[in-house]
Amino acid sequence: MRAIEWSRAALCVGLVMSADVGTATAQLRPSEKFALIQIVDGDTIMITGSRPNQRGRDIYGSPNVPWGKSWTPGADNATVLRVDRDFSISGTAVAKGAYSIWMTPREDDHWTLFLDEANLFHTAHPDTVGKQYVIPLVARSVAPVETLTWSINDIKGWRSRVELTWAGKAVDFDLRLSAGDLKLAADAEQGKRIAGTYEITPDNRQEPFMVDRLVARYEDGYLKWRFEGGNAPDWVDGTDWVMASRGSETFGWYMMHDGEVVGQMGWAVLEIPEDGERAEVIEIRVVPEDKMFVRAVRVPE
Repeated sequence: MRAIEWSRAALCVGLVMSADVGTATAQLRPSEKFALIQIVDGDTIMITGSRPNQRGRDIYGSPNVPWGKSWTPGADNATVLRVDRDFSISGTAVAKGAYSIWMTPREDDHWTLFLDEANLFHTAHPDTVGKQYVIPLVARSVAPVETLTWSINDIKGWRSRVELTWAGKAVDFDLRLSAGDLKLAADAEQGKRIAGTYEITPDNRQEPFMVDRLVARYEDGYLKWRFEGGNAPDWVDGTDWVMASRGSETFGWYMMHDGEVVGQMGWAVLEIPEDGERAEVIEIRVVPEDKMFVRAVRVPE
């Protein structure tokens, strides 16, 4: 899998609200077509469809969107979600691919989201019987929005929040891309071998890592570490990082925030030789040149 590349601005977003997606013919429509695109870790999350306007109509609980009947949040063809990697919605695992999005609104705000085949018209009104992907949602009242609006926000690592807002109601759900074969967790034996304080001498460091120490610890099943002392930029000083094993002696370098992986220093790896019960040296090496960037030596206890 492709890792989250912090140094290449891994999390980038493209939002296209166009008069027509997929055809060169100019045409004004009551419900204009749109495409919402979010790139995470090199893979695409895309929602496409049409955006109806309220136009003074009653929406929910009316013939337009009846309570207890499936509805695609859009117009014309059913709104489609396409994800290029296996993912999950609010904890429900979903195989990568394209799906039409359907919701069943209810007056008590306990709605249901489910996914169906991609090529359906908005009047199909399928039900959840036999559907593999069915997710409960809770709607909330919000300030009225004239045009049906999808958004993707709160992007942290592989996780984002997808929200639908229209006509005084909003629903949202977590969408998380699979981390694939990335091994963030570490066992206690590995943690015991590596945990400790490592000194970085002036001749073994380079800008911007003008720091004195690398402190590694085993915590909550992860090998975490941070730089301390010296003069480092804000994004380095005091930041928690986590090591992700890429083999017996090589580790990826990931940033964590509130227990979530939010990025990777994709230009470097950590090399920790397996030459005894305890690690004595940690090297940060630039890839693909395999050039030593920082060398830290364990401080005796």
